[in-house]
Amino acid sequence: MLIQIESRGGKDEAQRMFEQSLRSSWSDREIRRISWRPSGVDLRINHNGRFWFGSRHPSPSNESIVQRYWTPFGEYRESGSLGITVETNVPTDTNSRRVSAFFARDALSGATLLMHDGGVGGGQPGIGRSAFLAKTGARPLEVATSKNGPRLGLVVTRIDSPKVGANVARFVQQVIDFKAAVRNGATASTEFQQIEQSYKDYYAEFSGRSKRARIDALEYVSRHGDIVAALHEWRRPSLRPGDRTVKNRYIDLGVLKERRLIELYEVKPTCERSELYSALGQLMVYDRYADGTCKRHIVLPAGETIPADIAAAFQRSNISVIRFNIAGNEVAIAAG
Repeated sequence: MLIQIESRGGKDEAQRMFEQSLRSSWSDREIRRISWRPSGVDLRINHNGRFWFGSRHPSPSNESIVQRYWTPFGEYRESGSLGITVETNVPTDTNSRRVSAFFARDALSGATLLMHDGGVGGGQPGIGRSAFLAKTGARPLEVATSKNGPRLGLVVTRIDSPKVGANVARFVQQVIDFKAAVRNGATASTEFQQIEQSYKDYYAEFSGRSKRARIDALEYVSRHGDIVAALHEWRRPSLRPGDRTVKNRYIDLGVLKERRLIELYEVKPTCERSELYSALGQLMVYDRYADGTCKRHIVLPAGETIPADIAAAFQRSNISVIRFNIAGNEVAIAAG
């Protein structure tokens, strides 16, 4: 699980470590003119002969913008001014999503990651988050926050990684290639527009999830054992002689007949795509026979809609849907 770093102190430390790590990798230094329309600034940069980066900590003088660490990147050249390809700016005093980059911590390993939501700028039509994700095929990860629900982001690099320079260079090159594709018209095809629309739909679906739905999902995760127990009680009266229920760390509930698995149940807390993809995979993996003799079921919360394409996949795979509902301490199971 990834958790956004939201405190000013935590972000200060992460930014310091990131800059230190990248400067160690891109060790050449000089002062160069960084230009953008209609202005520019002289900035101390580090580079590796191919890419450069600079950084400037926020000044409180400009109150019209979200205060942030300014961290621009671009292609290096030996003479002339340098242009900006992408920025990994992180807001300091707020956690505004108007700024595309942020830091996150992996709850399992403790590693700190630099994240970017894909919202690359460029000042010309066709450049934006959904188009960038569609061109690169990148898959954003969900990051937990303390307010306004989770956030989606791409991992740029672990900030203390020995490969931090290569990781950042890969991200900058992706943005360079994307912007070149836009200029060359490669993103204007009908096929690309359809792919881009799928990313727009995904973000709209993700952003549109209600706070209530997210709270429910957390409760359903915490009540997973209760749901499985209710499922067992729901199934037990109709067991045939010789049948018995089983479960382990991989199987929420199964029914054995003479040591052969004849039914398989997988419980998921939401109808989000990631959970449904996981359920599909688990039901396929743990149905060892794959000959149609094991009846497969996915158990989902009542009232949530399954995306049409995944519902069709369930139908093709002969996976039936069972619904659960939690009211107080009671869990109710019903066939879908």
